[in-house]
Amino acid sequence: MRVNWKRAYKTDVTTLEQLKSATPLPTMYAIGIDEISFEKYHKYFTIVYDLTNINGVLYVSKDRAAASLDKFFNELSPQQLQAIKVVCMDFWDPYIKSVNHNLNHATIVFDRYHLKKHLNDCIDNLRRAMVNQADNEQKVYIKNKRWVLLKNQVNHNEQDKQALEQLKHINNPLYEAYLLKEQFDEFFDCLHKKSGRKFIKNWYQSIPKIIKSYFEPFYNMIMRYLDGVLAYLEYRYTNAVAEGLNNKIKVLKRMAYGYRNEQYFQLKILRRCGYLRTVQPVF
Repeated sequence: MRVNWKRAYKTDVTTLEQLKSATPLPTMYAIGIDEISFEKYHKYFTIVYDLTNINGVLYVSKDRAAASLDKFFNELSPQQLQAIKVVCMDFWDPYIKSVNHNLNHATIVFDRYHLKKHLNDCIDNLRRAMVNQADNEQKVYIKNKRWVLLKNQVNHNEQDKQALEQLKHINNPLYEAYLLKEQFDEFFDCLHKKSGRKFIKNWYQSIPKIIKSYFEPFYNMIMRYLDGVLAYLEYRYTNAVAEGLNNKIKVLKRMAYGYRNEQYFQLKILRRCGYLRTVQPVF
């Protein structure tokens, strides 16, 4: 249409800004909080999602500090703040601080997939230690079994099962660690907080002494955030929807070959992946 690209950009920005100012944030019961890398050198966006409706992304802010999340809560009315009962997130202290300050009536639920990620880190640290201790032949074998150890058992093919059987004979401590990782999935099937607390205690006590030190950081983290970990058993919320939306945001970034204007990128996220996609543009 022979429109200069700068004019197209300014028109798009103006339209999105008008759309955002004319569209109030919806009332929400449960929200998810996550961060996404939008640029190299550890530059992040804090992203808030709606977990109960189809509103998608509700808010995008630069950095992943407590102040980044405070800006979102400051935009909400007292009624909207009071309506939020559950907040699902990772074990990130700045977010926890902001939620406790602004939503002291809400329950924090720590995301099960982030919890499993921290457990997988323990397995990976043990594998690296075993590689350093192994001879040359074992070193190559163990080094190439990272994804077999981290993959869930239900996703194993026949080749993976054979690799684990060989690992059982070559490096039993690492195989024991894999079994402990699989066993921990039973925690998410617990029906009550009491049974969940008992499971965690028994699971940790069952860890062989030779590898127990590698699981101590994970166990200490659970004990530090125990209320939020056990809250999953009551509410069953996860940030799974966030992972799907994060992939859409990455595609949006690649389509534009990156954004030089962070505010424009935030508006595009809200329009393509968030609550602005459900309304008509304002011209």
